[in-house]
Amino acid sequence: YRPLRVLQESPAGGGVGARYGAISPAYVAAFNPTDLNANEDGLLAMPNVDVAGELINLGLAQRAYEASLKVIEVEEEMSGSLLDALN
Repeated sequence: YRPLRVLQESPAGGGVGARYGAISPAYVAAFNPTDLNANEDGLLAMPNVDVAGELINLGLAQRAYEASLKVIEVEEEMSGSLLDALN
């Protein structure tokens, strides 16, 4: 398992893009001596992922997708209106 970070970006031509990269360090030590996978010092290697931040980014990605979809819908309506006016 190698945790990855996804970064959203706005390309120059418009829209939404995404790229990803490795999180460094990939793991952080967590103290949990009761876990069966813990070493003799009671440490576990846990993925270095900020769950709260990831949930916020998920919400942002959803809103960006909805906004892009709305732009496409409005463009389709405008094109339809234009074609109706020409007929």
